[in-house]
Amino acid sequence: MDGEILTAEEKQALDMLQSSLRKVDGHYECKLLWRRPDIVLPNSLPTAERRFAILEDRFRRNPILGRDCEATVNEYISMGHAKEAEPCTSRTRHWFLPHHGVCSQSKPGKVRVAFDASARTNGISLNDVLLSVPKLLTDLLSVLLRFRERPVAVSADI
Repeated sequence: MDGEILTAEEKQALDMLQSSLRKVDGHYECKLLWRRPDIVLPNSLPTAERRFAILEDRFRRNPILGRDCEATVNEYISMGHAKEAEPCTSRTRHWFLPHHGVCSQSKPGKVRVAFDASARTNGISLNDVLLSVPKLLTDLLSVLLRFRERPVAVSADI
């Protein structure tokens, strides 16, 4: 982080992350980092359904994209990274994330599913109510520029 001082919000996010971080079946998971523990979320289902209807229209126009997206989602399910959502009957906090398929020109036939946490419902997005952790890694450009400061560069890996 190059000696940067953390804001109170960044420190809070790091503390919450460290207290909830655990390893389950060889994978790390943590709780969501809510800005406020008592936040009440609006019903985001209509927004997600509207975006999904647009996505279905896109799949009708491009069935190959639809097939590839479905295969990617099925892969997420088989790997345990996703599961089919059950109807929300409780009063617990929940948020439906809109998603869409992203095709990479460098990897034809491979579709990545992108989730949109900045999608707004009643003026609120999931990104608005979650804390962001600070960047803990040094910016690569800063590292490369520091190589110009001295006549000899030294690097080590511990």
